[in-house]
Amino acid sequence: MSAQETFCLKFWPLAADIGMRYGINPGTILAVGAQESGCGTSYSARNRRNYFGLRGAKGWKVFATDAECFEFFGQLLARRYEAAALVSGNIAAFTKRMAATRYVSGSASEKALWGRNVAAYWRRFTTLATVHGLRPSAPVLAATSTPITRG
Repeated sequence: MSAQETFCLKFWPLAADIGMRYGINPGTILAVGAQESGCGTSYSARNRRNYFGLRGAKGWKVFATDAECFEFFGQLLARRYEAAALVSGNIAAFTKRMAATRYVSGSASEKALWGRNVAAYWRRFTTLATVHGLRPSAPVLAATSTPITRG
């Protein structure tokens, strides 16, 4: 099983839960996490349970559980990056809106690369969701247009 598949299947339940509560596409949540953590292989993911490259006033955020990290990211998207969260079912629109925020740092070309990478993960996770029998969830579907949860 590839690192991408392992990451997707391991964290799909958390992403689906956050997606349901905040109206965010779970595939989008996973795609950002995969990009920021190297599919969970980064130092920060392994030692801080920080899958989204999250920083605070005192440096990198440390989470006690994976669920705490996903919850924090869901809240962050819903509250601070609401314009992007509202289009999380459209990965091109989502990445464009996120690239215009402080969440994605770097030059214009680095932001564009971030967007392409997140979109590639999103497409891969959408395929994996189909292969592994994950299905749409009505409450999230209404909010994001293409969500999927385990069924």
